[in-house]
Amino acid sequence: MSKKILICNDFELLPRKGGPSTYLWNLRQYIIENQISNIDFLDNFQEAKALQVASGSSRFDKGFWKSGFGRNLRAIISFFYSIKRERIDAEPVMSNYDVLHFHSSRTLYRYRHVLKQLGSRPVIILQSHSPSAWHCEMLEEWFKLSPDSAYGITRALLQIPDKYAFSRADYLIFPCEGAMEPYKHSWRQFDTVIKDKKVLFLPTGTKQAHASKQVADVRALYHIPLDAKVICFAGRHNKIKGYDVLKATAIAVLAANPNIYFLNAGTPSPLQPLEHPNWIEVGWTNDPHSVINAADYFVLPNRETYFDLILLEALSLGKKAVISNTGGNKYFKQFSSPDIHYFESEDVTSLADLLLSVCAVDKGEPTSTPNLDIFQQHFTADVFGQKYLELVNSLNA
Repeated sequence: MSKKILICNDFELLPRKGGPSTYLWNLRQYIIENQISNIDFLDNFQEAKALQVASGSSRFDKGFWKSGFGRNLRAIISFFYSIKRERIDAEPVMSNYDVLHFHSSRTLYRYRHVLKQLGSRPVIILQSHSPSAWHCEMLEEWFKLSPDSAYGITRALLQIPDKYAFSRADYLIFPCEGAMEPYKHSWRQFDTVIKDKKVLFLPTGTKQAHASKQVADVRALYHIPLDAKVICFAGRHNKIKGYDVLKATAIAVLAANPNIYFLNAGTPSPLQPLEHPNWIEVGWTNDPHSVINAADYFVLPNRETYFDLILLEALSLGKKAVISNTGGNKYFKQFSSPDIHYFESEDVTSLADLLLSVCAVDKGEPTSTPNLDIFQQHFTADVFGQKYLELVNSLNA
């Protein structure tokens, strides 16, 4: 018999937001299209916003920390206690389900008192989507402190939601074993916290991407010659995504071959763009697929890799890819695609040599059939939805 499952999202589901928002948007579309009746969504993002205002956590947005006031110890401690005040004490709906599926440590931590009342039933799943443990991401991305250099009390306090969430969950879901690497590398206690946990693997899937503009039109818009080789990056412009590695690589590549262009999508911050006529910043766009499709190669130079949805979208467009040999990227090695190339993370010389090499031998085929086949066989929304149902219905609940 199918289990009753509640997906506990306290954020809005959107097709282009990325992270758990887009992940669950894809899953919901599959559920609607296939008329699946045993899975519901909590959808209490309006209540979550009100809770953040009431607790005081809403004032600690990224702008607060960028303003220069946020790196002092008192401000970070105040932030933690505002997170602690976000707790929800009553949620009667949850008792009607066999499985509660949470998608962030912070959300699960908010419901700690409700879960205490519910006891051992229902079964709790935690599926963290952040590129590293939540507290490590906060320290690095918001506070601009590395987990190792952060104040001891700061690190200890911010670990509390993660420790609670990973300890309280009955099952942990990751896209693949390699996706756990960023957690192991950034959170020293990760292995200890999860040592007795049941860890399951569920590769992500997504809708087929479609380019709304022709390649020639996109290249004309950004003044890129049709005979040029184009390398596309799409994502956050930060160190964990390897944006600085790509900039350093581009200097060497452009000096050796002036007919190569770098076409970059995503908000150009916190790291600043390279000043070069062949380095083009599109900025935030609602149509990244047309940008990616206009390139010969998609590059993913991450220092650490969870499991990038944007790579799946690039494969669905039949794009050739150059990716770092890190984390979730390693999952794709099993397919032995001649059009997915790997380099060692942070190795600028290796990446530059690889990009120059593939561009030199590339014959300009518009579509990589091997990569498109990999997507269609393993990473469509339908494949993902079917695997999700099989996984959750197999749990001991």
